[in-house]
Amino acid sequence: MTSETTNRNHDEQSDIELLNEYRKSGDHAVAGILFKKYMHLVFGVSMKYLKNSDDAKDMVQKVFEKLMMKLRDFEIHNFPSWLHSLTRNECLMYLRSSKRMDSSISFEEDLSLYSQFASENDVDHNMLEQQLQNLEWALKELDKDQRICISLFYIEKLSYKEISEKCNLTFKEVKSFIQNGKRNLKIILEKRND
Repeated sequence: MTSETTNRNHDEQSDIELLNEYRKSGDHAVAGILFKKYMHLVFGVSMKYLKNSDDAKDMVQKVFEKLMMKLRDFEIHNFPSWLHSLTRNECLMYLRSSKRMDSSISFEEDLSLYSQFASENDVDHNMLEQQLQNLEWALKELDKDQRICISLFYIEKLSYKEISEKCNLTFKEVKSFIQNGKRNLKIILEKRND
């Protein structure tokens, strides 16, 4: 079997099949094939956080090196989701260590990047259902005003002004509840996923 045939066969394998093959063989080429499928998204996440092409390219290399170490140690059911988290965490550690945390991206941008990863893979409906349950659970963990404002803004698509009128809150209060609610949701979801 030629290497071209082998690569074609690898390209047709699912992420889980490639992960299992890498765990059995330890062949770095197999991990490379898996990573290559999502490398452009790793670069995209890195650019969003680091805002610099050279830093983002360096981060892609760093994530690949981390990937080689971690693939054998972790039970991974959704590779794109796991890789997104790994990339985000590596970017955040880099920003913290270089005291550039003001470069971090918003909750919405992070969710958008996550959905790009998810759309690259066949949708795992069980995983999607779990994520929706996690989000529903996390919303319940917010305090009442944050939960109501987040729900009205993101689910019912009301404007700040409409929420203000409906809930008898000032515009500034609505804005604050939504911003703090987004931040707290992210914290709650990250703790649950750890």
